[in-house]
Amino acid sequence: MMHIATDSMKNILMRLANTIVANLDNTIDDSLIDGKTGVALFLYEYGSYSGCSVYSDIASGLMSDVMKNIKLYRSPETMDMLGSISLGAAMLSEYGYSDSSEMEMSDNTVLRFPEAFARNCRQGGLRLYQPGMYLYHRMNCEKFKPEASLYSMMITGTSALLDKMMKGQGKRLDTGVTLSIIYAFSMMRSDLSDYDRDIKNIIDKCFDILSGNFGKRYYLDKDIIILRHIANLFPENLFYSKDLLSKPDIQSVIFNMDMAYKDSWEMFLYSMDIFDYIDNDVIDVFIKNMCFDMFYDIDNANSRLAGLGLCLLRNGKNE
Repeated sequence: MMHIATDSMKNILMRLANTIVANLDNTIDDSLIDGKTGVALFLYEYGSYSGCSVYSDIASGLMSDVMKNIKLYRSPETMDMLGSISLGAAMLSEYGYSDSSEMEMSDNTVLRFPEAFARNCRQGGLRLYQPGMYLYHRMNCEKFKPEASLYSMMITGTSALLDKMMKGQGKRLDTGVTLSIIYAFSMMRSDLSDYDRDIKNIIDKCFDILSGNFGKRYYLDKDIIILRHIANLFPENLFYSKDLLSKPDIQSVIFNMDMAYKDSWEMFLYSMDIFDYIDNDVIDVFIKNMCFDMFYDIDNANSRLAGLGLCLLRNGKNE
């Protein structure tokens, strides 16, 4: 596995953090992937990594702004924003940057209405099954874990949602959302052994949906990369993945630095290691150029750089 040298890593991360802070006025959205919640998560992590509390203080200010607005996101049209913020808050709690006892409202909203979140992904926004990813990160919080009844409710609701989709009731389930259901439940499976048969059933249904989506080319290149990653992480799913990944047009998809930048949050949320795909020097040069010439992507740069920074920080912790 390739790794950026420690001194180079420190310089790259400092450049990322300072670029993001200088560009904060252009971060208006409150969500995890596109806005303040995601930037706050990176700045908290960078503050801890660097030992400089200034970045953590800025992150706290961003999250204060987000929480002031959270009451605005309780209508059906803004469900995905609430789910995105809640997922970010669960991760902040998991990493020890916020109090998990404040998560009860999100537990009772995100976990009780899985179908609403699956159906309300914004165009170009979060292609994730937020209830499943949220529950996975909530389970990792050391204090104030979700009530046991919510696990059963979540599994039942997810299975019912998939049944509807497979019967053609409602719109097609997005491939990205389907992949994240497989990932989240596969990650939780060992801790939810009482529900193992139900979780296997959910995963089986997801692969049936994926087979239909792939057959009709309802997927993006990054979905192929994520499916390969899931197949490697969970060998028990390899049987299902082999057929999907064997098609010639799929085999030719290669992960590159442009994808790593634009899809940095998917890389982070799926625990993908950027160094498994891209050479050190390519990462270093790309980030230098991006930080000096980000005006062409000014609205998205902060969130994408934050996701990329979190990927690099995770590597730094694992060295």
